Amino acid sequence: MLARGLSELQLEEDIDVTGAKPEEGADAPAPAVPEAAPEDDTSKKPKPAPKKSSQPSRHKAGNSKGTRVCAACGQKKPESEFALNQRVDMSCKRFLDNIYKQAKAQGPQALEWFAETKADPAKCKKMIESYGAAYKTWCSTGKQGKVKWSLVQYKETLEAETGVQLSENQQLMWERQAVLFSQSIAGGAYTEEEAQAKWDSLSAKVKEGTVISDLKGPAKKPLRIAITREDMVYNFNKIAKKRSLEFQDKAQKKMDEAGIQKQLKRVMSNHDSVGGSALPQSSEEMAQLMVSGGAGAAFDAANIQVGDVRNLLPEEMDVDAKGEANDEDKEKPAVDDEESGDDDKKRPKWFDKDRAINTAQRFLLAQEKKLKETYDQRVEGLTSHLEHIRGLDAEDRGHYKGEEKIATVRLQFLQALDGKASDLSDLIESFTSTASPTKGVGAGSLGTDDGGSLAAVVALGNAPPCSQFKELQIFEMLFMCKDELLSCETADEIAECKKSFAKLKAPILDLLASAQAVLNDIKKVHKLLKTEKAKAGPATSKPTKQDAAAPKFAIFEDGFKLGSPANAVTEETFKDMSWDEPAIITLANGTIANIFSAQVKLALGQLKKLFKTASQARAEVAMDMSVVQAISKELQSKLDGKGRFYVGNADAIQTSSKDLTTLLHRNLLTTSYAIAASNTTFATEKMCLPSFRFAAEGVRQVVLLPYSKVLEYLASQPDNTSLKFIDAPSKHAVTQWLRFCSVEKLQGLLGAGCKFFTATVNPSEILYVPGGFVFAEQTKDCSFGIKSPLLVHTEATKAFFEKMKAAEGEGVGDQSKFADGFLQATAPRDSKEQHPAAEQAAG
Repeated sequence: MLARGLSELQLEEDIDVTGAKPEEGADAPAPAVPEAAPEDDTSKKPKPAPKKSSQPSRHKAGNSKGTRVCAACGQKKPESEFALNQRVDMSCKRFLDNIYKQAKAQGPQALEWFAETKADPAKCKKMIESYGAAYKTWCSTGKQGKVKWSLVQYKETLEAETGVQLSENQQLMWERQAVLFSQSIAGGAYTEEEAQAKWDSLSAKVKEGTVISDLKGPAKKPLRIAITREDMVYNFNKIAKKRSLEFQDKAQKKMDEAGIQKQLKRVMSNHDSVGGSALPQSSEEMAQLMVSGGAGAAFDAANIQVGDVRNLLPEEMDVDAKGEANDEDKEKPAVDDEESGDDDKKRPKWFDKDRAINTAQRFLLAQEKKLKETYDQRVEGLTSHLEHIRGLDAEDRGHYKGEEKIATVRLQFLQALDGKASDLSDLIESFTSTASPTKGVGAGSLGTDDGGSLAAVVALGNAPPCSQFKELQIFEMLFMCKDELLSCETADEIAECKKSFAKLKAPILDLLASAQAVLNDIKKVHKLLKTEKAKAGPATSKPTKQDAAAPKFAIFEDGFKLGSPANAVTEETFKDMSWDEPAIITLANGTIANIFSAQVKLALGQLKKLFKTASQARAEVAMDMSVVQAISKELQSKLDGKGRFYVGNADAIQTSSKDLTTLLHRNLLTTSYAIAASNTTFATEKMCLPSFRFAAEGVRQVVLLPYSKVLEYLASQPDNTSLKFIDAPSKHAVTQWLRFCSVEKLQGLLGAGCKFFTATVNPSEILYVPGGFVFAEQTKDCSFGIKSPLLVHTEATKAFFEKMKAAEGEGVGDQSKFADGFLQATAPRDSKEQHPAAEQAAG
């Protein structure tokens, strides 16, 4: 190892022992005093030569100007600033003395560094400049405290190395990989039976810890074992530079508890994992630990921390044969005697047991009383709010669906705290298991008739009530812990009893906080509903003006009396559904949860935020194709083959032209919809397409009528003989007839042989709208969901779109072209003529 300072050129001028420069060197030593100027220029009298001494004076000036170069800072300074027989000026000497004291206090290594740095002119100059800057700062602040400068040991070394290195390279292999390797030339050319036997032998040693292994292999066989692949010999030459930065502190003797804590903070500062005593003892344990974290994360699992800081204290003093202490501190007997005298004066403090127990009991009693009061308030609040919610009608209760479910579970836990320990343990165990006790039961009991949100119907109430629910204990255990104070004998036992009480109380406080959070949620919903009703108050207070501005539509009140309910379809009867009549489809909770995935909920949540600031009463936003594909995957197998979803693959639509395919693609996209509360709509679906409407939130009343039948009935009236089919005037006439319908008109429509349907759509239900139907829709509250158009082939659908294809008149536009493309896309084809991507379009 070579010290870097020895290989560098010395840029500073060397100083000899006399303090003179080399050019003024030892051959001609400097005079003791500066030469005086001649008094008379005309005098030619020679002056006597100065006397030569055996050793020149080192403290005298080395030139005629009376200045000398400081060996520490390298600056020329007047002779008067130098101390007697010193090579450095007085300020630098003071700096060096202070640094020396710090080095001495920090130990032999610091002294060695100080001597090395002082001997190197360049390093010494930098050290003096650093300390001088700190000294100036100290002076500028009024010399408060001490100079803020610490000793830093800085070493830079250069290493050159040559040698031979043997490397055994191992690879972590799972069973099949290891067997195949053993059969290869590099692995030993074993037979398959021998290779398998070798693996079995190694795997048997895993539990013994004699082989390196992990469990990061394939899912079926995760065990991997380190297998030697090769033994390599490396001949190398190596040169490297090293640099280290160390802070050192001298341990103090006879430290009190405060000193130990102070030392602990310093030792632990800027340390993530320190301490060799916590490392595994054997090389096998070290190797296993290194690979357990994976490449780049060695020893992460070790969690090595520094041990007891008292281990840093010096050992007991050695005593020689004479009985004297062999310690550096024996030079200070006065200080030791003084400290020992202080120790003798200390006496153990008497423990007043009765007063200590009384104080602790009073403290715990206050804590217990406060906890019980809070508990009673939460139980009373949850009970009263739940009774109030259950007394509401179905529509208002639907707004509290999620809060009711969560509050029920948390009230159940609160009541268990005041019961038997076995009941609480069973309750905790039921929520600790993978399947929550409310799953299946809770979802089934939360019907969709009352208009609750889908999230409350499917998922809420299945999670634990608080983070520390596993540590919950009944109140009786808390009271017993308080009574244990009477058996305490020492202050430490009383402190431990208090800690046990706090440990039992913490989970209860956590549960009470979660109960308060639910109460706050219920109050928010109550306040919101109260505000909405207050806003609606002025409008309902003047019924005459309301009737004039917003007439009630008879189509809903009378239509629900005269119309036929939409077909009720379940998941089991899906394939028997009639595609020519409207239907309300009710699916299982699991199927609905898969349809309304996290991605769908996120999209609907974003639509909610946008719709709050929207001015229109209805809005639709295109959904991602992955949503449609997920819905198709969930439901397509349940259909009977007459209807199918469009999953966004335009190439799979078979039409006579690319324009028709593009037109169909644009109108068949699945969208998310939002409809304002108390909104009424009279219209047809876009392009009169058959579609599924998946309801996520809100309740709607819908009356559905076949468009062709209504138009025929209107055309039979004397004033409407000019009506065509799908043109703008005809559509307007049909929707206006619905808007201003009456009982007599509905009865006349029924008498003409037109059957119409009614339905109330609740959350998590699907409304099927057949192709060619017109509808009147009225929302009770803000409604959100998904609309997915379908490709349906039935005789009634085919007949409607054939009429639409031949339609003419004002505003027909692309409707006739779309009808042509729809008929081509839904027309049945032979399997040989089937487009290769048709199955993908069908989902």
